[in-house]
Amino acid sequence: MGIGRWRNLILLCLSILALALLTVGGFLLKKGITGYILGVSSKSAEDIAALTADLEECEPEDEEILLNGNKAPFAKESGTLYIPQNADDNGYSGHLTCNGARLVFLDDDRFLDPAEAIKDAAEFDLYVIYPDRYSRVTAVFTGSPVIELNGLYDLGDETFGGYVEVTDPYLKGGDRFVSTACNFGVRGDISRGYPKKGYSLKLTDRTAPLLGMRDDDDWILNALYDDIGMVRNKTAYELWNEISASNSLPNDNTVPSFEYVDVIKDGEYLGVYGFFERLDNKTLGVYEDETIYKIIHYETEDNFEKTVEIAYPLPRTDADGNEIPWSDEDKRDMCLLLQKMCDEDPDDGVCLWDDAVIENAVDYNIFCMVLAAHDNLSKNSYYTVTKKEDGAFDFYEVPWDLNATFGIINEFYYSEDKITSSHEWSLAGRRLFLERPEEFTKLTLERWNYLRGNVLSEENVREIIDENLDHVEKTGAMKRNLKRWPRVQFTKTDKAYDELWNVEDLYDFVSGRFAFLDEFFKDPVLVSWEDEGSSDQQGLGSSDR
Repeated sequence: MGIGRWRNLILLCLSILALALLTVGGFLLKKGITGYILGVSSKSAEDIAALTADLEECEPEDEEILLNGNKAPFAKESGTLYIPQNADDNGYSGHLTCNGARLVFLDDDRFLDPAEAIKDAAEFDLYVIYPDRYSRVTAVFTGSPVIELNGLYDLGDETFGGYVEVTDPYLKGGDRFVSTACNFGVRGDISRGYPKKGYSLKLTDRTAPLLGMRDDDDWILNALYDDIGMVRNKTAYELWNEISASNSLPNDNTVPSFEYVDVIKDGEYLGVYGFFERLDNKTLGVYEDETIYKIIHYETEDNFEKTVEIAYPLPRTDADGNEIPWSDEDKRDMCLLLQKMCDEDPDDGVCLWDDAVIENAVDYNIFCMVLAAHDNLSKNSYYTVTKKEDGAFDFYEVPWDLNATFGIINEFYYSEDKITSSHEWSLAGRRLFLERPEEFTKLTLERWNYLRGNVLSEENVREIIDENLDHVEKTGAMKRNLKRWPRVQFTKTDKAYDELWNVEDLYDFVSGRFAFLDEFFKDPVLVSWEDEGSSDQQGLGSSDR
């Protein structure tokens, strides 16, 4: 018999053996003799009944269940143990124990397929059996890291002290469990009114490279409550990084890292969050002679000071260590730039062109138009500003908070009208176009045509979307979050989540929007702020140019 035939025979035998093992494994599981899962035996309902026959059943409390010798994430309110697993591995990893108690899983066929158990956010029965009592907890294998906020005490103004525990199944070569003191507080503007809150997190006694990110003490937990589908924010950030990485500027492609995590606060499971590095001088590579301003919400010209925050330099402190608030005079340079941007008279002598880093301004305007990012035109961005000796400025802009993108409008709804909307000019882009329409149009069209050949090809954008969708599905993040928040509720909205989420809307927006912009950028038109459908338009093809 030739070598090839021997090889085929061996492969056939191995396939038959694998099938036999799977079949026998399923039979043994149903019989309660599968062995161990994370070092915990699995038994039939009858066997568990015999083990607990003379014991009192109690509600799950602060069970001291350990994962690899560290406290396992436990949501006391629902009695649910969250067991982080690497969704890229084909199997269960780790070891569960409990001080003073025996752990036993109830037999369940779903144990046979770890990948599906994680993806479906399957719930398993885990018995915690003490000498004199027992309790039954729900065990969920999560494909995401878990962050717990515990030991809370009120610091006022929706801020709390306590400690944070991070369990990361993906970290290689580092500490997969971190426990350290922290302060955290509710963050956001409109989002403060959502049922699911976002938080800022500050480590108070150390820095740490959480989730393999930079070694730092300052983080953001984005609730993603208004990110229907849970992929718009991450996809938008990745697109900005790819767009800006392809230009010649050194510091505008540094949008922070983003990871999906489960969050438990004071024993309550809050769902899946986006865990961000804070966008700051370290992210942007700014350390001296430059100021970073954060534009937090839109205000009229008389109130620009209210919309501007100074993100860098860090706040000054008095003799007692208390922060000294920034004054309106400290914000004056950014307010002057905003005044220039909001000036809609092309003939009044105001010149923004000499202040802007044009390459960045073109990219940021294209980015806003591509995503119909109406919430990032005059707010939700960071400006890095350098004041020159002649009194002029150099500034560039990066985005922040990208939930209202890909056709999403107020109250979480998708609107097909956004596919052909021409309203989403950035604040700087509008003014630069007014000042030099031919030149800005030429630069924009050249850059657009270049990006359409790579970063902004429909294939590339869909690939990014699909990778992020695959991640939230494979890790079970979508299912776990949906179980916690089955309805989306705000001032005028009360709908089931799946009534607002349709992945085909995302694909339709990308293909339709790109086709629209292919023509729009050849002869762009400015639409008035007040009414996108009005005749108050300015452009190269407009009679009132």
